[in-house]
Amino acid sequence: MRNWLPLCFACLAAALSAAPAQAQYIFLDVDGDQACTSLDFPPFETGHVSVWLDTAHNADGEPATCATGEDLTIGGYELVFGLVDISVTAWGNFRPEFPQVTGIASEPGYFHLGLSSGGSTYLPAGLYKLGELVTSSSNGCAVIQILASAVVQGEARTTGFRTQCLGTDGDYMERLGVEFADKCGINRICDDADDPTSTTWGKIKALYRGD
Repeated sequence: MRNWLPLCFACLAAALSAAPAQAQYIFLDVDGDQACTSLDFPPFETGHVSVWLDTAHNADGEPATCATGEDLTIGGYELVFGLVDISVTAWGNFRPEFPQVTGIASEPGYFHLGLSSGGSTYLPAGLYKLGELVTSSSNGCAVIQILASAVVQGEARTTGFRTQCLGTDGDYMERLGVEFADKCGINRICDDADDPTSTTWGKIKALYRGD
């Protein structure tokens, strides 16, 4: 069951009042193949972008491990996105095990969301669809990147997931840019921003990976 969270910030008051693991992989998907590839582009006008996290493998499929021996379970997550020519209007939660909002913030160019089980539930290590971004773009030539960290609405936010693996800081949190680095965002390069249909496959210069 998916639970949609409209971005009504007045309605969502802030709920927020060792050795590293080896690799995980967080990525975006638009075409529904459960992968981030050169066929994924931010939707024109209104659309959905899926957010996936594999706690058990890195981007090339190699197994991820926790150096302190615990399982790379997941009990919640924090996400930070960088946005160009696109905005996020809602989040569809595909993990009902994580109903507790730990943070939500948005401003032009950025979106942050955090959800948690409150420590009551941890899912086994594996590949999970966390949810879907509902997006709106006026020209179709947009970028969505997954950021390791950013200041959004005056507060430092990070991307990562809560786990039973101790983690570098000993706080049972695996963070992008600290414990793991593999990520894949999406990008569309247009010759004419006013005419997204002018872009052909031969004009795609690169798949944006947020590097």
